Amino acid sequence: ASSWTSEQRALIERVERALHDEYKARREMVAKRAQVTTTSFCYSSRLNALKTVREEFARRAVSDLHIMPQVTMDDVCDARHADLAMA
Repeated sequence: ASSWTSEQRALIERVERALHDEYKARREMVAKRAQVTTTSFCYSSRLNALKTVREEFARRAVSDLHIMPQVTMDDVCDARHADLAMA
């Protein structure tokens, strides 16, 4: 990564921003769909008896999704095959 020219680094940074924006949009959509799905569970008579289970599931389904990406291009460039195998 340190051997990149300034033009290459600028291009990589633009690609990284574009990927982050795309990832964020997709994660927001997944979070919204999870919220809609868990809301629909509220209409189930079976799940009404399990209110705490339903509420905990709804909370985790939405809150555990990270909207902002946690990975940078530097992380990707620094990754080794063993790192990727663990993912």
